[in-house]
Amino acid sequence: MRLTISRSIMLFGLMTCLGVLSIVGISTVALDNLEITGPLYKHIAAGKDLLGDILPPPEYVIEAYLDANLAAQNPSDLSQYQKSLADLQKQYNDRRVYWQSADLPPDLRVELTETSDADVQQFWQQLNNAVIPAIAANDNQAIATSMAKLGEIYRAHRALINDIVTKATNADNDNEAAAASNLSFYRMLMFSVLGLVMLLVMLGLYLVGRKIVEPIRKLSDYMVALAEGHLEAEVPYIGRADEIGDMAKATSSFRDSIVSHQRLREEQEVERASAEYDRKRNEAAREDALKQLDIVVHAMTLGLDKVTRGELTFRLTDWFPVDYKKLRMDFNQAIDQLMQTMKAVVRSTRAVTASANELTHASDDLSRRTEHQAATLEQTAAALDEITATVRRTATSADEANDIVSKAKTDTEQSGVTVKATVAAMSSIEISSKQIGNIIGVIDEIAFQTNLLALNAGVEAARAGDAGRGFAVVATEVRALAQRSADAAKEIKQLISTSGEQVVLGVKLVGDTGKALTRMVGQVDQISRIVSEIAAAAKEQSSALGQVNSAINQMDQVTQQNAAMVEQSTAACHGLAAEARELGKLIAMFRTEETGEPDAMRPALAAE
Repeated sequence: MRLTISRSIMLFGLMTCLGVLSIVGISTVALDNLEITGPLYKHIAAGKDLLGDILPPPEYVIEAYLDANLAAQNPSDLSQYQKSLADLQKQYNDRRVYWQSADLPPDLRVELTETSDADVQQFWQQLNNAVIPAIAANDNQAIATSMAKLGEIYRAHRALINDIVTKATNADNDNEAAAASNLSFYRMLMFSVLGLVMLLVMLGLYLVGRKIVEPIRKLSDYMVALAEGHLEAEVPYIGRADEIGDMAKATSSFRDSIVSHQRLREEQEVERASAEYDRKRNEAAREDALKQLDIVVHAMTLGLDKVTRGELTFRLTDWFPVDYKKLRMDFNQAIDQLMQTMKAVVRSTRAVTASANELTHASDDLSRRTEHQAATLEQTAAALDEITATVRRTATSADEANDIVSKAKTDTEQSGVTVKATVAAMSSIEISSKQIGNIIGVIDEIAFQTNLLALNAGVEAARAGDAGRGFAVVATEVRALAQRSADAAKEIKQLISTSGEQVVLGVKLVGDTGKALTRMVGQVDQISRIVSEIAAAAKEQSSALGQVNSAINQMDQVTQQNAAMVEQSTAACHGLAAEARELGKLIAMFRTEETGEPDAMRPALAAE
């Protein structure tokens, strides 16, 4: 695989990135391992040391031992000290669980969570089982004995704690010394990697200048020299397998193109000189050919002029150049063939002229007879059209009358149905009037009873005196309302009676109207049948006349078409005769062995 410039730059950038990543990685590892010696850690450690100096640690039962002594001296406050001691025991147990899983040296973890814990558990048992019961019983002898035992356990625990503190201090000092040593190592490693990266960057810049910048500058100088016309030198770096080599190869191709262009220009100069020589030689040959062509053109012009004037007996007999002798022979042969053709045309023209004259006379006669027949058929067709239109209008009128009669019949039948419905409706109205009269009678009775009740109520109100005065007024109003209801019921009953009589009269009149309409339906049906027969007969006559009229119209159209064709034939015959005469005139212009002079045929044409 060739190492191109782009790949070199990518490799250089990759190495630089790897160096930077190495520095970052080393710095990260160093910070992760050595950050305990930093300023922030020192502040945190100082704070923890301060708290350690002020507060008693939970794993050291000095505070519990102090509370036990205070409780022994103040038995009255035992409950308060018991609560404090219970909290201290809980804190001790919680921290012991924490330190059992903490990252400590194994010997320290065992000594703190197991060896020291044995004394502490004895301390709590002595405190809870002996000291506190003695204080609660206020037994001074028991208090002194149990406190002495508790003091022995505490002193043993304190000696063990002092040993643990000494070992923990030594372990911290060892860790800080190791951190300082590791810090120096990582700092040296980071500076070494940084120096290596800087060295690689400088080496990369040197290689870029030597492998890229310098070749590009030399190629630029070579291209300037190439533009000035110095084509002898070879292209530098043409053997490289990268972009510089590609540029050198492109420059070499450009140089080869310039060399080829110069060589082509020299060849074109040689060809131009040869072409100039050939041009001069061709001009001399062309002048000679033009002279010969002038002789030929002059002779051909003379011959064509004779032919144009109709002299078909003319022949070319002058000298022609060797290259044009065949042209003279072809011209004379063409004139011979043209003269033979004109002879045949003259004979045919005379025969065509005679036949055209005969066709013209016959066509004129046929045209006159055809026009007369067409006029007669046209008049007949017009008369039949009028008769057909009249019969068609009669049939249409009969159809319209039939439609009108049918509609009248339908309307009459519908009127009969309507009259029957009207009779039924008026009968229903009569029945409803009777029912309403009955209801009005009931209302009249109700009004009468209401009037009686109101009268009784008025009497009772009068008996009640002042207490029934208001009720008497109401009774009076009810009586008046009942009287008005009775009067209205009588008036309505009288109106309904009058309406019933009028309804009976209306039913009779409507029944008479229904009978009259029934008679009209029969008469209209008879009229409709007669009009239908008239319409059918008119349609048959119209259809027959339509067929006759269609046949006459077809005959008229055929006759008119024949007349048009005869006129076209007549016009064609006249045109043929005229063309034959014109052809005779044109042929008369030519002089042949039979015609002699050009005007020899004109008398014959004039006679025809």
